[in-house]
Amino acid sequence: NETEQRELLKNFFDENATQYRKDDILHKLMKLQNSDGSFSWWPGMRGSRYVTNAVYMTLVRLKKMTGAYYYELNLTANQCRDYLSSELKKEAAEMKKIEKEGFEVLPSETALETIYSLSLVKENHKHDVKPTIEYMVGKLSKVPTIYTIYGKANAAVIFALNGQKTKAKEFLQSINEHSVYKPE
Repeated sequence: NETEQRELLKNFFDENATQYRKDDILHKLMKLQNSDGSFSWWPGMRGSRYVTNAVYMTLVRLKKMTGAYYYELNLTANQCRDYLSSELKKEAAEMKKIEKEGFEVLPSETALETIYSLSLVKENHKHDVKPTIEYMVGKLSKVPTIYTIYGKANAAVIFALNGQKTKAKEFLQSINEHSVYKPE
């Protein structure tokens, strides 16, 4: 048993084996990506913005943590980013349509997650999404109380990443006020 454990540990630190595992996992991930850049809950299903956002954030964080550059990894991340940008633009167009009918509308919490993940990387986007993000962030700043604690936390980070430090502090304060235990 101890010999097997040592052998497993030795293989774990073997650079060639590690590179093989990374390549294998990356190729498996690429196979799961749909042609529109999205990822699904299960193979064969329609793409999910939620799942795609989770994959994109993981890829972006992995790149920031390791500093590693893999062509395939960047290609996969860029396709995710383009899909998310397109979906965000669709939501903004729908919001504007509803506003023309005289209703006030706010970005969904899914939009908050998308804006958060797109704001993590300050690069040019294939779909010019900057005006869409600015529109959504402008809407977001109006009603901080409507979102969940998670949504407020995402909003605070979004404001900070987009240069609105005062708004970020307001949302953080809103979280503190919401989470304080008040006995009756």
